[in-house]
This record gives sequence, C-alpha cells and structure tokens, in this order.
Amino acid sequence: GQEYAVGSYDIPRVDGNGCPYKTVLTVTAYPVTPDDAASGEVCEGETFNYEGQEYAVGSYDIPRVDGNGCPYKTVLTVTAYPVTPDDAASGEVCEGETYNYEGQEYAVGSYDIPRVDGNGCPYKTVLTVTAYPVTPDDAASVSYSHVAPSNYERQEYAVGSYAITRVDGTGCPYKTVMTVT
Repeated sequence: GQEYAVGSYDIPRVDGNGCPYKTVLTVTAYPVTPDDAASGEVCEGETFNYEGQEYAVGSYDIPRVDGNGCPYKTVLTVTAYPVTPDDAASGEVCEGETYNYEGQEYAVGSYDIPRVDGNGCPYKTVLTVTAYPVTPDDAASVSYSHVAPSNYERQEYAVGSYAITRVDGTGCPYKTVMTVT
C-alpha cells in the first residue's frame, strides 16, 4: 500500500512475459458535503435539546460523516430569549384589610407573583401592599343642658358615652368617643 492524493498516476507494470505496460490510476474526491447550521432559543439559564443532547447557550461544532464516509459538521447556535425584567405593583389598604390584585386578596406585605412571558420564560411581579397611616381615635366631651338633649354635629345625644364611627381622608375608619354629661 502506497497512498495517492487526488490526481492521475501512471503506474509502471510488467506482464508475465516480462513486457512493460502501465496502469493509469485516477483518484477523484467525493463531492464535498457542505457544513450545515442549526439553531435554537431558550430561556436564560435553560438548555436546548438537539438530537437528544442538551446544549447551553453558545455555539457548537457537531461532527458528522456523510454517506461516503467523509467528515463535515453541523454548527449549532443556541441563543437566549431576551430576559423579561421583573416588574412591580403596589397597593395601599386600611389597617387590617386586604388588597385585591388580579382577583386575589393580599394582606399587608410583599409578594413574588410568578409570571410567564410570550416566549414561555419566567419572570415575576413583586407586589408590595402597605397600610395607610392609622388615624387615631379621638374624644369629645359635651355638657348636657337640662333643657334639651345635647347636640353634637347636628345629632342629638342624651347623657352617656357614644362611639361615633368616622372615615378619614384615605377612606379608613376611626372613631370619636363622645361623652355627654
């Protein structure tokens, strides 16, 4: 065995009678199989499954062999979808109440609400629920005139104590404790 590159060769020979002749050897190359390309997109931090194997974001040369036994490659490029940033939402409630966000009730606190973007990738909404400042209860004192019941804010009250429910500027309840003497 001698190795021959692509080309044409005259190989001298001698027949059984001692007479020279030659063999013309022509070596040709198979048509070149061109490299091909494949691609995939994944969510940040995930892998792409290609032909049963997992690939992280990056570029890969995958060796191949064509039908003639000649090598070529597939260039696989895996990219990540743009990351959808987390977003924020907030709400305020009166002390002891809950905040309705997208049909669900949330008490005062912070919540990570999982989301999925248009590419199927996860992100979250951070919901922060706070309470309005509490308006403290107050007190009022009214003296009773023995002629008629006492009048407080256009309402008549007899001698006694009364808890009058009020609403502050944020819509939250508090009370005035009124004592009529």
